[in-house]
Amino acid sequence: MNNKNIGILECYFTLAGEKKWSEVRKVLEKAEECLSRAGVEEIISNEEQNTLNFKIRAGKNTDAQVKYELDILPGEHRMRLKQILFQSNERSAISSMKWYIKRRNENIPRGMKYYLSPVRLECSISMAGEWESELLRRVIDMMCITGDDYEFLRYLNEGVVPEEIQRTIRQEYEQYEGEIANGISIRKNDSGFKRTGL
Repeated sequence: MNNKNIGILECYFTLAGEKKWSEVRKVLEKAEECLSRAGVEEIISNEEQNTLNFKIRAGKNTDAQVKYELDILPGEHRMRLKQILFQSNERSAISSMKWYIKRRNENIPRGMKYYLSPVRLECSISMAGEWESELLRRVIDMMCITGDDYEFLRYLNEGVVPEEIQRTIRQEYEQYEGEIANGISIRKNDSGFKRTGL
């Protein structure tokens, strides 16, 4: 391969990269318009990272704002929506938080999942067809899910394990102990975590 061919390839990849960047920018601009029409305020476009950041009220009983981040996965023709709740700190009740998040991941809608560090809820959205309505639906779904979980997660992040979680963990491990004592193999606990209030 000679220098001329290398130059042509470099030019091709540069143009392809610019085209991809331009397509990402168009999608983000369209998403920003869609969110603005739905009443979301303070949308910030981060051109360096090709993301949109915005905030929405966190839970039913709080005025706290939760940060959302939207970025594009161009190779997959999908976008990723993250609802970032908390940055974990040294006081966090990490083991109890992992337990809680694992139980919640078993019971929340398919395609959504909680993660740690930071504590966040994520999903991906296909950019095929009318993705704008899917984006808004996913934002609302996230608000509903974390509206129920926000107080528990806030306490756990502050290193406090609420009594209801303590009780549920104890009950679960009593079942394990009973099965072990009776020589029965441990089955997956599919009961999940039932919220009855703090």
